[in-house]
Amino acid sequence: MLVTGGAVDYTMMQHAEGALQEVADGAALVGVKELAIAGTSRKTAENVAKNYANTTVFGKLSLADGDGSVTVGASASADRELTVSMAYYWTPMLLHFIKPDALPLKVNATAKLTGKESICVVALDPSSSGALSLSGKSSVNADGCSVYSNSKSSDGISLVKGASLSAESSYSSGGYDGPLEAFDPRPITDSPQLTDPLASRKQPKPGNCKAHNLKVTAGVVTLSPGTYCGGIDIGGLAQVVLLPGTYTIKDGPLIVEGDASMIGKYVGISLVGESSTFHFGTSTQVHLTAPKSGALAGILFFEDRNTSKNRLFQIKSKDAERFEGTIYLANGKLFIDKESRLGLASNWTAIIANRIEIGVGPNVQINSDYAKSDIPVPNGVGPNASAHLMR
Repeated sequence: MLVTGGAVDYTMMQHAEGALQEVADGAALVGVKELAIAGTSRKTAENVAKNYANTTVFGKLSLADGDGSVTVGASASADRELTVSMAYYWTPMLLHFIKPDALPLKVNATAKLTGKESICVVALDPSSSGALSLSGKSSVNADGCSVYSNSKSSDGISLVKGASLSAESSYSSGGYDGPLEAFDPRPITDSPQLTDPLASRKQPKPGNCKAHNLKVTAGVVTLSPGTYCGGIDIGGLAQVVLLPGTYTIKDGPLIVEGDASMIGKYVGISLVGESSTFHFGTSTQVHLTAPKSGALAGILFFEDRNTSKNRLFQIKSKDAERFEGTIYLANGKLFIDKESRLGLASNWTAIIANRIEIGVGPNVQINSDYAKSDIPVPNGVGPNASAHLMR
């Protein structure tokens, strides 16, 4: 009987603790978001959090409304953090004799508003080891914005000795691996997973084929927007200029190799079909800025969501310093390698990919000077106030 009673109590406690924590988490997030509204006082945010908890908890614990067995406290700080504390005075059969701290059951949740931060790098993969990884002598500098790995792996962010990651903040839904001195600051672990910030954006539909299996190997060539079936292959000493607009690369890759260059202002590239990826070789020059309007406003590359996971997209170009806009590869693996200098001359850059791997040597600069750019920042990526659980 003792064993049975203790087991029943323990099961009830586990259930109640989980439900209580869920309510506290939600209340902290709801309350801290109030601090993003101009003129909202800390007291108001605290009251919002407590009201949310008090109107949610009774249903979660199957209690009558107003049951006095639950108490709720909330405290907002000057640095825009809000903590919710909850206690549940439940009635176990035996557990309080074995485990004195079973009464009351207590949970806490702290959420932080990152209104001054911007989301600029997101690895969406929910479980893989090294969803965001850097190899030796590579660096990612995102000093004005936040970096995320959604992976719950113990090394969701992985840095090999010699690599470095600098950001306003970095978050891993799991853990991180690498020398502590390589991170500035140390990543926040067990962070909630982000939903895809661009999940609501629609990919433009392909039109009639403007060209088939286009290959350019020499001279200065100007291309106009449209659908390029079979891909585009730019090589040799060719210099390709993309006029403003949307380019759909359908059923074939976009390749820039040799000593070729591809330059485009206000250009969005939609990649449609399983074989549509991109590869920019080591000695190439690729300078692009995203459109100011239209379906791909603020987006440089948009991968087909109906393709398989972790197709390879490669940037190895030594001169890729002007990538102003969002690289959006919801299923793909972005591999930046060699001595690529990505983003150094851009006002802002954002990367959202299923996986992000930085090879040996690249210097990836993720700027966030949004006010200096005439390229719109997609909702969910740029300088939006965002609330994150810190517990």
